[in-house]
Amino acid sequence: MIPGRVLLMVPSADGMMTCGLGRMFASAMARNGVGGWSFATATLERAKGYAGVRNRCVKEFLATEADYLWFLDADVVPPADVFRLLDVEGDIVSAGVPYQQLRAGGYLRLSDLNDLSSRLFDVEDDKEVVEVHAVGMPCTVIARRVLEDPGMR
Repeated sequence: MIPGRVLLMVPSADGMMTCGLGRMFASAMARNGVGGWSFATATLERAKGYAGVRNRCVKEFLATEADYLWFLDADVVPPADVFRLLDVEGDIVSAGVPYQQLRAGGYLRLSDLNDLSSRLFDVEDDKEVVEVHAVGMPCTVIARRVLEDPGMR
């Protein structure tokens, strides 16, 4: 990805999130300005129903000047090297989390926005980037241009 402004958003039903996300937020703030990246964080509290909440997150994101929206579910413990997502070329990039069909630490890139069919996959090397047709949203970075595209709404 091209360095820019990243908004990390966490929808939370009860205003709580894992301490792993708290550490990630702190790490993001410490990385501000490094390599051309800047980070801001936001939580959407009392969030119910993830589809509607994600739409609210997108609406709030589009009202900012950020270049990337980083969705993080409140119950996610991100991989230790999660900021590696920003090194992966792609408009939608996701890190595997333990409750997905992927070991934590794997990295995914959505290969074709027009083919959103799903498939099961396995990653043998957790440093490998794998192109897939669909990703889960618990730890996913999306470029602004995707969310501004009327065809994606």
